[in-house]
Amino acid sequence: QQLARLDDRLHAARQALAAAEPQIAAAQQAWEASGRSTIQNGMEPQVAGRGLTNHFPLEALHPPAKLERGRLTFDSGIIGDAPTFDGGSTLAVGPAGSIQCQTRSSVSFWLKPEGKQGVILSQQSANTRRPGLAVELADGRLQFFIITRWISGVGAVETAQPLEPGRWVHVCLTNDGSQSTRGMQIYLDGRRAETRTLYNTNSNTGGTEKNAVLRLGGGVHGQNFQGQVDDLKYYNRTLWDDEIALLAVPESVATLRHKPQDERTAAQQDKLRAWFLEHAAPEPLRKLAADLETARTARLKFWDSLPTTMVMEE
Repeated sequence: QQLARLDDRLHAARQALAAAEPQIAAAQQAWEASGRSTIQNGMEPQVAGRGLTNHFPLEALHPPAKLERGRLTFDSGIIGDAPTFDGGSTLAVGPAGSIQCQTRSSVSFWLKPEGKQGVILSQQSANTRRPGLAVELADGRLQFFIITRWISGVGAVETAQPLEPGRWVHVCLTNDGSQSTRGMQIYLDGRRAETRTLYNTNSNTGGTEKNAVLRLGGGVHGQNFQGQVDDLKYYNRTLWDDEIALLAVPESVATLRHKPQDERTAAQQDKLRAWFLEHAAPEPLRKLAADLETARTARLKFWDSLPTTMVMEE
């Protein structure tokens, strides 16, 4: 009964937002024409900013980040400059959010691979258990690991298809806390990729340890990565599919607002609309969008509280 009530609440919130579409469109058109800045408190607020625990723009080498190994250059990236890894360099970024197999999380970044092998991202402890997060390329396929103990406690999936060298792709990795690879997803350019399971032995709890260093270009095990990484974000929740699609749009809101409407893609329109509803719309319209987010979050929270056996039966 409670799930049915939450479903009704979610349906009503979606209907209310849809019914307000004429007012939303008119208000957004007026806002776009106003020329008001998108900068708030010195920066442009993020889309999909809820639950963002760490954001690494990676445009330059700023402390506490330090080069651990090799040579690193900063070249034109997807958003400003980005580090270029030559297959022998490792960048220690510093402390970052915790990725645990039993809790929800997401990691978002832009990637431009030049080779087919190597550790792209690693947040693991340097011991034989190797607990933590690892993202690697193997024969061009993207691999996503959450490890509690190698090899008896590993959840790992890889993309069915290899990535194209020399091409920027947006990557989002999500975990639903189920301690199973069925809850580990890889998204490429805003869409869920077909994956296959490599290891599914994570019956333990755990993941990144407290002092585990986040590294790019290499890690505690495996060869180094060749290519670029840009705009890395950690979240303490599983992002919704529509939010992941927004993160895969590289243009800033300011850029999109000044682009003629008939020249915007559907994804660009969606990003601009989502940002407007969260940050610039009149309060009654912002409340409708907030009510929808509250309703779907409440449903998810209840779903997560159900015993695993009930969820599997559903």
